[in-house]
Amino acid sequence: MSATWERLRRRLRRPVVSLVVPVYNVEPYLAECLDSLLEQTLPDLEVIAVDDGSTDGSPAILRAYAARDRRVRVITQGNAGQGAARNAGVEAARGEFLMFVDSDDMVPRGALAAMVATLRSTGSDFVVGAAQRFSHRRNLEVAWGDTVHDRDRLATTLDEFPDAMLDIIACNRLFRTEFWRRSVPPFEAGIAYEDHVPMLASSVLATRFDVLARVVYRWRIRTDGSSTSQQKAQLRNLEDRIAVKEQAHRLLQEHASPLVFDAWVARTIDIDFQQYLRFALSADDVYRERLQSALRTVFERATDRALDRMRFAPKVRAWLGAQGDWAAVERADAWFRAHGSLPPSRVAGDRMLATFSPLPDFLASVPASMLTLSASETPLVATLRSARWAGSRLTLEGYVVVRGLDAGERTPDVAAWLVASDAPETRVPVPLSLAADDRVDAWADDAAISYRHGRFSVEVDVARLPGTGERTWHLRLRASEDGLVREGGVHRVLDGSAVAQVPGIVATPNGPGIRVPAATSSEEEPAAQRIGVHGVDLDGRRLILSVDAVGFSRDELRGAVLQGDAAVIPLAAFEEGRLTFELAVERWGLAATAAPRGGYRLTVGGVMARPVGPLPPQLPYVQVDDHVRVTARMRANGTLGLQVAAPLSDAERSAAGQLRLRTRTHAQPDPGLVLLQCGSGDRLDGDPLALDAALARLRPDLRRVWGMRSGEAVPAGAEAAVVGSERWHRLLRSATTIISDGEIGEWFEPAGFQRWVVTGQGHPAKSMAADARTGRHRAWTHLLAASPDAERLYRADLGFTAPVLTLGQPRTDLLLTPDADAVRAGVRARLGIDPDTTAVLYAPTYRDAQVGRIRSAPLPRDLDLAAIDALPGTSVLLRAHPYDAPDAAAWARASGVPDLTDYPRQADLLLAADVAILDHSALRFDWALTGKPTICFLPDREAYESLRPPLIPYEETAPGPIVTRSDEVVALLSDLPALRAASAPFARAVRARFAALDDGSVAERVVVALF
Repeated sequence: MSATWERLRRRLRRPVVSLVVPVYNVEPYLAECLDSLLEQTLPDLEVIAVDDGSTDGSPAILRAYAARDRRVRVITQGNAGQGAARNAGVEAARGEFLMFVDSDDMVPRGALAAMVATLRSTGSDFVVGAAQRFSHRRNLEVAWGDTVHDRDRLATTLDEFPDAMLDIIACNRLFRTEFWRRSVPPFEAGIAYEDHVPMLASSVLATRFDVLARVVYRWRIRTDGSSTSQQKAQLRNLEDRIAVKEQAHRLLQEHASPLVFDAWVARTIDIDFQQYLRFALSADDVYRERLQSALRTVFERATDRALDRMRFAPKVRAWLGAQGDWAAVERADAWFRAHGSLPPSRVAGDRMLATFSPLPDFLASVPASMLTLSASETPLVATLRSARWAGSRLTLEGYVVVRGLDAGERTPDVAAWLVASDAPETRVPVPLSLAADDRVDAWADDAAISYRHGRFSVEVDVARLPGTGERTWHLRLRASEDGLVREGGVHRVLDGSAVAQVPGIVATPNGPGIRVPAATSSEEEPAAQRIGVHGVDLDGRRLILSVDAVGFSRDELRGAVLQGDAAVIPLAAFEEGRLTFELAVERWGLAATAAPRGGYRLTVGGVMARPVGPLPPQLPYVQVDDHVRVTARMRANGTLGLQVAAPLSDAERSAAGQLRLRTRTHAQPDPGLVLLQCGSGDRLDGDPLALDAALARLRPDLRRVWGMRSGEAVPAGAEAAVVGSERWHRLLRSATTIISDGEIGEWFEPAGFQRWVVTGQGHPAKSMAADARTGRHRAWTHLLAASPDAERLYRADLGFTAPVLTLGQPRTDLLLTPDADAVRAGVRARLGIDPDTTAVLYAPTYRDAQVGRIRSAPLPRDLDLAAIDALPGTSVLLRAHPYDAPDAAAWARASGVPDLTDYPRQADLLLAADVAILDHSALRFDWALTGKPTICFLPDREAYESLRPPLIPYEETAPGPIVTRSDEVVALLSDLPALRAASAPFARAVRARFAALDDGSVAERVVVALF
């Protein structure tokens, strides 16, 4: 057969799977998506990419992929929406099976083969696997994942498993193409949520379907706010949601059983309208009334069985919204943020009922029928912590809780057995014992409930298990109390444990399993050099690692380091078998401070240490003293990780422990105590630092305590208290004056004898609507304002009614200090900046659309740092917002510029720099005081201001010329005298209007006014 004929035969052969990929302006993500499809272990597929009128570089990417891989077919159409694009792809599909993939997402390698194998085995109409959300190098669980995908369910139906409707997204499922074309209605064009009805119809009309525990789809969290699900603040989006829910209602009335209908109504309230409630709090009356009407309609359809299926917090929020009581929705949101979404509860027959003492005011009008907790929010959840062999006996230890069922003071009734994966009906009971352990609460992370008696231990004699060969067993648990029963499997291994390294423990899509006979890895050739850690101890801030080293000289061992993301800690002392490290670092030429929080790895000559001997069964292993908390843990690659954190005990770290400290800590007023805090205690800077210095000078009789999470040394004469510790809670409750630059905690309400002075974090210039919605500002007793403009904005936009001290910004005292020149010279010397070098500070703020659930958001990358750094006599200094710290570090490394995001003193950097490139940050008001040239770089002004509308036109607050392109920035920096002359009038105008009160003595005026 000729090569040409073979190619033709392959082209004509029907593919196994058709992957329909609608494409519209996804240039940054498209290649990654296509690669994930074309690299599947199932090669016999076709990718039907439907370009829906893209105006970016997406079409070029599609053409390039189609040219080099025959499996890629491109269909081009005018922009008609995702529904029309999917329909066009279905029409062109030739595969036996059909899958939809969004062009910004990915499919894990092997997922297609697993789904095809499942459908060929069961004969079901479709299979749906678990989805995993991801963004910024982090993975997040999907809210309904544990409920729907806790285990495999093969050849099931909605009547057997109505919770399957909780997962109704389009792209984590594989259909028989014939079934889709015969039974499922097409996607509706021109409407958001066009996939809801077809996906629901496929579940309702299928003879049977399969549900897998395996993750088959990676669902990207878009950081630009452009996805359909991120547009819920728009009335049109709400109208589309209501329209598809009404279509679904008609479908279910015709085809579904009452049980399925109730489950769908529960899902509608529990999931579909929740985000709209958040946006309704700041929406106009038209939006609110439309949402209220829709919620009323759904509640009218809700039977008692439907109400019982809804989670408590979403149910209450939606019911209050249906009454139009938006103030109560706000109060409910604040309560749930402070106390957690799962309230204290009691067992009543086979149900769990929320119970309160006293009853929160937002529940006063809520009917008693709404107080049931759903089975989906009160499941049995378990994790495996350790596994140890003794002959043929395997001891498994872990944690087990029934969410909402208190186990703080008593031991729950739990039974255990093993289930054979190849014969689910085969069950082998195993003895189980329970014990108390504060680490269970830290793992469970429920604020209102303690589960400390939930540490379990079971012993399995594998020699007595029936069956031979490669049979795998999974541990199942059942908890019962009165008529309540909850059952579940052990689907996870505790993060940082060494269970995965234990022979006989195998990873499966349903979680860790026991393989009989015990699986053992083949003997590997021992490495020429290896280092094992068998002991971890703390002595003050000294970390002592007991090690066994092979292939290293004594001199090489003396070169051991703790390699961290933010710092490298050298060896402090060496003796045979022991390596000692001082958990302190010197950075930027400053005095040594406690090692930055985060992860570290022990390395010797590039070889990473592994846990050995008695250590692995103890992992994660915690050591805590008065200075630091160190957790030794197993990393995914089998090496040892060391996590450095603030010195909180397990009880203090848990959500339940924190709630107890917040609600039960009582202290006597201490008139001489002032508690100061920056942010969450992760820095020592800004207005609170300037006020501390003034207090030390003017009121040395007062006791100054700083709330700190980091290990930075507090100012002379002050004390430190670890944020979250029992001592910090006690001091917070007894201080008569609290000074912070923002929120202490959404739960904190000052007592009548306390005054809470909030300094803010710069001059207000952009919308504070999100802050106003929370109502937290009503707890502040005093607010500092930089100018009359600032006071006006706080009153009008924030709605602040308490006293405002319009005295200037204390933090600017640090810029206007008489020894500013000496400070500048010292900072530049420590940073290695030559006196003749022009230091350019780039300090971008975070973008609201790119933060969301993630606190490691990407920086805007529109500026070419390397090109600026390459200008003659120029050096770039990058300082990002803390939200962007991980990406800032990566960008700095790639650009070859220093990352100063974690530098402890912002004023130092403003003094040291010669030019600043600024954007929407309030830092521009501080910088104007320096009189040095500024470039206002706003490449995404329209997008930014659409989410954070300016309170003052940006032009009135700009201390320099405004540009939008990187080449414009480079051009301005190439002529510094001209830039200086251009900036001067801008800066004078900003100083005159917004910083006239900043004269170097603001902190003293504030202290005099307060004390």
